[in-house]
Amino acid sequence: MVTAHKDVSGTLEGKATRFGYSDGLLILGKEDPRVFVLDADLAKSTTSDRFQKEFPDRFIDCGIAEADMVGIAGGLSLMGKVPFTSTYGTFMVDRALDQIRVTVAYAELNVKIVGAHGGISVGPDGATHQALEDLGIMRMLPHMTVINPCDVNEARKATLAVAAMQGPAFIRLGRESVPILTDDATLFEIGKGITFEDGDDITIAATGYMVYEALLAHEELK
Repeated sequence: MVTAHKDVSGTLEGKATRFGYSDGLLILGKEDPRVFVLDADLAKSTTSDRFQKEFPDRFIDCGIAEADMVGIAGGLSLMGKVPFTSTYGTFMVDRALDQIRVTVAYAELNVKIVGAHGGISVGPDGATHQALEDLGIMRMLPHMTVINPCDVNEARKATLAVAAMQGPAFIRLGRESVPILTDDATLFEIGKGITFEDGDDITIAATGYMVYEALLAHEELK
């Protein structure tokens, strides 16, 4: 565990985790020519359009065809590429689960799956766009690494980390701005958490944007 103390009593700067994803993609695009990005007609929403503008030859817009997108990514991985697929989490997991499960997870292909607009925070977009089952479903798949970043910095680090590892991975992103709780110096390692406050009575555990809510609960319980 990494310890990173954070005072949440005041107003914190915020940014959506989806922007951390594209921050990471831009770094990878410059450093690794194997990286390809695929999107399902939602590049502006997932922010993968930032990669598209910089590296158009390594970006594929698959249209509203999530299952095909995952299949294409699987083929790219077998050619030695490192493909990232991104769309709303509910569309990714609900519409392309068969391809994710059989083509990617069972075969342990080096495909990185990114689901944006996770959770019920996507109020303005309506219930059809809220990914509620994504974490549970993806965690049940064999060989799948699942990451739910707590802020924009962790999202960037998670993007870089899954590119460096071999095998399938899923990153959940949010639409709404969330407080920035970590910085560049905060260590990030897949499979390890961060301790924000030490204590000897109760433990509050959280992932994603709920980390901030957990810290607020901690402040009230002090």
